[in-house]
Amino acid sequence: HKVYPEHLESLYAAVLTMSQLGRNEDVLEYATMALTADPQAPDMHRAIGQAQFNQHEYETCHATVRTCLQIDPEHPDCMMLLANVLKKLGQDAEAEEAYTQALDLARERLPGADVQGVKKSP
Repeated sequence: HKVYPEHLESLYAAVLTMSQLGRNEDVLEYATMALTADPQAPDMHRAIGQAQFNQHEYETCHATVRTCLQIDPEHPDCMMLLANVLKKLGQDAEAEEAYTQALDLARERLPGADVQGVKKSP
């Protein structure tokens, strides 16, 4: 499918909605489609990584999240997803560091945000 730049905003909104509904296969399909038009869209990489995480594809998710963070090293959602996937991969010390970074980034990007109640992934 060819994606035109003027349709990206609608496609991004659709991916977000599908993600919230837990439609992982659709997220993977449409976010990948969006990346053909805008390969540097960190939110689409994050959406793909979250779908991979939800499907227990932790190694693949880890690689996707690393790509997201290469594009935007200060993306709090990607950093939190990194913390969660590192925890699932048994890399507890690295997960703890990423978790702390994610909270710091969230505070920087969203001044006044209450991140005190944010819980780590089990």
